Amino acid sequence: MVAGKARQIIIDDTDPDIQYKGRWCWGSADTCPFKHYSPSYNNTLHQINNHGSISYTFNGTSISVIGAIADTDMSMGGNPSSKALKCSIDRTPIPIKTRNNNWVLCEQHGISDGKHKLRVHFNSTGAFDSILYTPSPGLSFETANVLVYNSDPGINFSLNWTYPNMSMSRLTRVSNSTATLNFTGTAVSWFGSNRGSVMQDANALYTIDGGPPTSFKLHYHHTNFSHELFTTPNFQPGSHTLVVTFEGNGSTVPLSLDYLVVANTSTPSTEPAMQKPPTVPEKHRPPVGAIVGGVVGGLFFVTAFVLFVFWWHRRRERSRESREITENGPPPSYTARAPVVSSYPAHPFSHSDPHRLSSASSFGRPSLALSGYTPDTVAQTRALRKCQEVGLHPVRPPSLPYPEDKENIGGDDVVRTKSPTQSQAEIGGG
Repeated sequence: MVAGKARQIIIDDTDPDIQYKGRWCWGSADTCPFKHYSPSYNNTLHQINNHGSISYTFNGTSISVIGAIADTDMSMGGNPSSKALKCSIDRTPIPIKTRNNNWVLCEQHGISDGKHKLRVHFNSTGAFDSILYTPSPGLSFETANVLVYNSDPGINFSLNWTYPNMSMSRLTRVSNSTATLNFTGTAVSWFGSNRGSVMQDANALYTIDGGPPTSFKLHYHHTNFSHELFTTPNFQPGSHTLVVTFEGNGSTVPLSLDYLVVANTSTPSTEPAMQKPPTVPEKHRPPVGAIVGGVVGGLFFVTAFVLFVFWWHRRRERSRESREITENGPPPSYTARAPVVSSYPAHPFSHSDPHRLSSASSFGRPSLALSGYTPDTVAQTRALRKCQEVGLHPVRPPSLPYPEDKENIGGDDVVRTKSPTQSQAEIGGG
């Protein structure tokens, strides 16, 4: 490839950011057969038999589309006709290039720095392999697959590496020639083009970070351009050193380099410092702990409030009951009580003692029980105390005689029992 090209990001046809329209066949170069001169990148390919398109948004200053097209215009040297393929950047057409797979279909350099949209329209049978673009200054290569061309200043070649006959491949035919690359990533792949006259296979080896060497074979390829010579196993992300050593000679297949692909790389040491591309802000999820704590706290306060209301209501009821007892006294007892009978005759209304009534009234309610009155006659008893005339019949035990008077006849006391009529007459007249 052209010397002096800056590192580029390679986007495979399987990238989810590529938008497809039309009926595409997706798979490997075997499941989607198409005439091509080189194997597809990552052995994946999208093929269309008629109308279809792709689109991709990027931030960069140049872009290239890799693939193949069947409908060619021989007047243009076998390149795709303008009817078969159309490419544009932000709806502005860009030049069409070639028809061979793993070669550039269309490309544009010198794009103004910023965000752009690539569109490619296929109007005949064609295949799409990958996209290469130069990222905007300040953007990072982190998480991307990056093409490092053989002209990159980050590659340290020993003597005897040349570009024969203006070839885009850099190669060596001298034994023990080396190439060293310091990079940051998780894996690296080496691509070369071993074409020309038939030669004997050669051996080569590579090491990572001074570890044990790994051997690989160099074979002659009649037609293939830029095929993969080896890919390292994945290793921990970070800075690593790759050293490749040629063990052949002038009679064997040479060791050639078109470019390397560094996987999952960050900012290379030979490029200006770059930052991560803008990403969609991450949505903040509500803190689960705060939500659970709020719910539990809310339930606690609701429960405490309900208990307080219940306690306050009970206390209020008890206070009201205590106040009613204080104001009205204890509730009356309805237990029947037997009349109290004195062991000696009572004479509250004796004619010989007209003041008995007034003196008896000074004892209060106990005198009512002794005289045979029940609680139902309280009103009448009060009237008697005021010396009011009422028709009241005292309740007496049936065994007690009515009051009797004594008369002194001839020096002896004679007891004379009064009839009920006489007793009532005395009460009325007294």
